Amino acid sequence: KRQDQGHAMSSSTCNDQNEQWGPQYILNGLWSRNDDYIFKSKDEDFPWIQWTLPNTTKLAGIMISSRGDYQDWRQYGGHSVRRFEIRAGSAQVSPDFKGEIMVNDVCGKFDENLFEHKRGVRRVMCEEEILADYVSLQIKERDVSLQINCNNLTFG
Repeated sequence: KRQDQGHAMSSSTCNDQNEQWGPQYILNGLWSRNDDYIFKSKDEDFPWIQWTLPNTTKLAGIMISSRGDYQDWRQYGGHSVRRFEIRAGSAQVSPDFKGEIMVNDVCGKFDENLFEHKRGVRRVMCEEEILADYVSLQIKERDVSLQINCNNLTFG
């Protein structure tokens, strides 16, 4: 198991099944080849996940992994995420928050498919280093599911 990676919480978990799709799976460092043991939200408006870092960190970027079966999933009807945002800073999102996250600094913003042609992995570098206690990832779309396999930080 990896060193203390902090903890994660999310706007929801698919079918309320934390054991199979809970936010803890973005922190375990393991690559799942299907949709088991990844983080997966319910289909909802503006789904999000927030990572509470174990220590205040100078964040330079983040590497995000989608489902291990990303290409097969897309071929059989999986949706294409278009508007995705990563924020980092010292403000925590409330566990029952619904809507678009506006707190903390933007590290990365995408108006294209986040994972297309990237084999399900995307490195996002912040324009400037951000002193962070929290990192949030959010889809800025309605009626979608956020699915993240695992992630790693790039430190400043």
